[in-house]
Amino acid sequence: MAETINGYSIYDYSSADFEKLKPDWQLLEKGADMTAFQSYTWYDGINALHNRERTKNLFRRWRYIVVRKGELPLLIAPLEIKRCGFGYKNYGAAPRGVYFIGRMGHTDYLNFVYDRFDPDAAAAMLEYVAEKYRQKRVCFDRMLENTESYRYLCRTYAVKQSPEQCAALMLPESFEEYRTSLSKSTRQNIRTAVNRAKRNGLELVHELVLDEGDDLKEELLLLSRQRDKKKKANSKKEMSFVGSVYCFFAGIFRKLFTARLDVMRVSKNTFCFLVKDGERIVSYFWGIRNDYLKEYYVILVSVDPEYEWYSPNISHLYLFLEEYFAEGREDIRLLDFTRGAEGYKKTIGCTTRPVSGIRFRRS
Repeated sequence: MAETINGYSIYDYSSADFEKLKPDWQLLEKGADMTAFQSYTWYDGINALHNRERTKNLFRRWRYIVVRKGELPLLIAPLEIKRCGFGYKNYGAAPRGVYFIGRMGHTDYLNFVYDRFDPDAAAAMLEYVAEKYRQKRVCFDRMLENTESYRYLCRTYAVKQSPEQCAALMLPESFEEYRTSLSKSTRQNIRTAVNRAKRNGLELVHELVLDEGDDLKEELLLLSRQRDKKKKANSKKEMSFVGSVYCFFAGIFRKLFTARLDVMRVSKNTFCFLVKDGERIVSYFWGIRNDYLKEYYVILVSVDPEYEWYSPNISHLYLFLEEYFAEGREDIRLLDFTRGAEGYKKTIGCTTRPVSGIRFRRS
């Protein structure tokens, strides 16, 4: 049964009813403010994961709020309603409030789902949530600052902003324009890396694969696990005592009660940029894509430690872009490297993509 607020009809769906949203969702997900992280296929994966969790309704509820004007869907709000929370500094659970679904996983950009943003529809939705769930504290993370929804919230409420570092490479009109945008030292380092591989008898090749099969995924996951093991060992050396205790008990909780997030196996509309030495995969960029907007989002990056000296990801991305422009292709507009301040992003020509989390209370 719909509830009417200021002329808008509000429909409230649980995570178990997610499939009912498909027609409306796919109608709205092509909006200019949307990313691949707002697609139905992306949320289908994380919603299925949530439904397998043993504690999914213990401290929080997942609700999908649909706002309509007559028969026309205008906005879908994928919301996590936190009933309680506690924390000490950066440890513990987030406090009571309204959050976007996906904030705890690989969803790098969060937002409502809409084609054209209607501020009054968003206001009606927030009013409904405040009354229905008695929630006035709103915590929306990882919103792109150039979206209409973000601008509306910032000018309407007294928000507290928390900027994050995200980076993306907007492809220019020509390869020459891209080449000259890189520093002289970067261009020299790329030439050196390519020549070094040749001198050592390596014939590294690259390939862009869309919607990779299961066998390839297993190879990618094996390389990723090797890299993660090394990163975890390094992070443990730098972790405080409080942090190590928290991580220990959090690990036990995840194993007992939460479903394992296997983003590579459950995701659709994926891509993988591979660098290989013969049949051996030595590095890759993996992620999801938005074909409508021609945007590719890198989620996982990995390099075989034995090949790090050859900078395979950086040097072969450069070579790939040279081929891309030479072939006159136009199927990629943006390579988004998402969250993180890794040095390689600046090296390959990425610029900052402004993203912030916002906190506010409805009166």
